[in-house]
Amino acid sequence: MKKAIVILIISLISLAFFTSSKLGGGATNGADGTCASGNTNTCARSGCHDTASTTNVSVHLDSIFVNTGGFFEITPVNEYVPGMNYQIVINAHNLSHLRHLPAFGYQVAVVKYAGAGTAAAVGTGTLQSTFTLPGRRYTSAATSGLPFDVVENSLPIGPSTGTGDSGTAYYEVISWKAPAAGTGPIRIYAGVTAVNWNDSATGDAYNSTMILINEIDTTSATKIKEQVNSWSISTYPNPVHNDLFIQIDCSRTGTYSYSVVDLLGKCVCSKQMTTTVPKQTIEVNTQSWSQGMYYIRFSKDGIEKQFTVSKF
Repeated sequence: MKKAIVILIISLISLAFFTSSKLGGGATNGADGTCASGNTNTCARSGCHDTASTTNVSVHLDSIFVNTGGFFEITPVNEYVPGMNYQIVINAHNLSHLRHLPAFGYQVAVVKYAGAGTAAAVGTGTLQSTFTLPGRRYTSAATSGLPFDVVENSLPIGPSTGTGDSGTAYYEVISWKAPAAGTGPIRIYAGVTAVNWNDSATGDAYNSTMILINEIDTTSATKIKEQVNSWSISTYPNPVHNDLFIQIDCSRTGTYSYSVVDLLGKCVCSKQMTTTVPKQTIEVNTQSWSQGMYYIRFSKDGIEKQFTVSKF
């Protein structure tokens, strides 16, 4: 039996962190850095952080399956299954050549579609409340006075890759359990701030984004599961230094398209392959790739699967 996990990826480009007066977490001070409540009193304001931001923001919702080989497969979706466990993944980047931003912070909130983005917003589902990594915290609506629960930083968080200059990546994962059937569409809001550690509001960068997710019906969920389960992908070695091997296990042969994209969204390569047997392996030379993390995306018959590979 395959274990299904669903991941929501929110990519925010150029951004920053809740520091100084908000080291305990912005929501603990009543600040909504997600914009889910329609509050304009975000982190990008006088006395907190610089108002600079970019507009290059994208959002993705992916489902991840663990196949029999123990490898992760990711399939983009835009609907949630009631009661299912998900992960909200924030992926942000500093695109500024003028700003050194060596730390970041964030806020995430999930609310019902009705009232979203206004003072009438209502939280929904269950956000992660305990963390093994330092610098993260769950702040309830009762504590913050906001109309929804929030997951946020409580201490500065270092970048995932880079040292703070242009191209630095900030990555965070938060678990969330979808609400009961009948809740309807929901919106996920996220705000990110990357900071320069100059002990003032100047020079930081803030941005926020939102994604609309619909509730899936049982019939569609079964159909999607059948399509997803008809083929699987596994990779080795990972991390990779030279040659990467990708194995496709499929019940139906045919043509597959795949592309390799870096964390900044740049396509490294894009190709097609045709399978003639149920299990087929291809070899990809990665010598020309720079060190870092890459997304490898496979698609067939409208179903796309994505997984990550690290190059060292």
